[in-house]
Amino acid sequence: MKILTAVLTTSVVLAIGLSLFFFFYAQLLLDYSLESLKMALETSLEAANTPGSRFLRSSLEGMALDEASRPDADWKTVVLLNDASHTIRDPKDQFAAGRAGIFLSEVLKEKTERRSFPLRIADSVWSYLDQRFRPSSKISSTPEGIPSMILDEADKMEIKGRYTDAERYYREFLNRFSDRPEKGFVELTLAHLLIKKQRLKEAVEILTSVKNEYSGMNEEVLATTLLKRVDAIQERFGEVRKLENLIRSRPEKILTEEGGLKLALGYLGTYQIERAVLVLDKLSESQDPRLRTKAFFYRSWIQQWQGELEEFPLNLS
Repeated sequence: MKILTAVLTTSVVLAIGLSLFFFFYAQLLLDYSLESLKMALETSLEAANTPGSRFLRSSLEGMALDEASRPDADWKTVVLLNDASHTIRDPKDQFAAGRAGIFLSEVLKEKTERRSFPLRIADSVWSYLDQRFRPSSKISSTPEGIPSMILDEADKMEIKGRYTDAERYYREFLNRFSDRPEKGFVELTLAHLLIKKQRLKEAVEILTSVKNEYSGMNEEVLATTLLKRVDAIQERFGEVRKLENLIRSRPEKILTEEGGLKLALGYLGTYQIERAVLVLDKLSESQDPRLRTKAFFYRSWIQQWQGELEEFPLNLS
């Protein structure tokens, strides 16, 4: 009897210990950008032009921007994310999803290899449990008729940078077809659009709603990923304000790496693209040839990110 009691007690303690470990792992150690990439990879293998693939394109553009705006950016990752997002812009290309999957596999491999061995083991266990117990929420079919037309127009407007029109179409879809199974992905796409428009409070409200409504499903993980991005963007807004004050008091700092270039990257990371371009244009007047090269490089990357250039005209080294 004592042995049985000891075994039961040990089992309960182990179960509680594992539960606490994975709770804190999910809160503090889980790389949600990796989780988002894994789901993006799954989505890229679905039929093209589904709500999931629409969100994928928008999300990949954001991930590329986040990485590019870091001072220590991994440009291989940036280029792969950029290529993946541009690949799936054409809904008529039946092979686009497969090519996007190839690019994403490379990014996932790169990111995973940077994780420490213990975290990679924990990632594997988490991934297995996630696949075993998380309800499926894939949208494997493309909406037809009016819902499809509305989402197509929203997508076209967003790609063209006409965010106000895109928002109107997304909201029209959600108002008229709130019972559709792809509603969660459309809400996620709208939230990401609002982030790009710097309307972070509204984005948080939508993401929190999605997170609660789709608890235990893929939409919850994606909403959590975007909420973490909003937190990071809000922090960068604080950094940008400090840099603006510094340059306001010391105008000569605009032509330095720790002043102007850092400010341009801050603008880039907070979706203030026009301001980033203005600062980079100013940096092109610097007496420092390396700083001019960096300014030209980032200026060219922004054009490629926006779809205006096919490839970089130079390498940053």
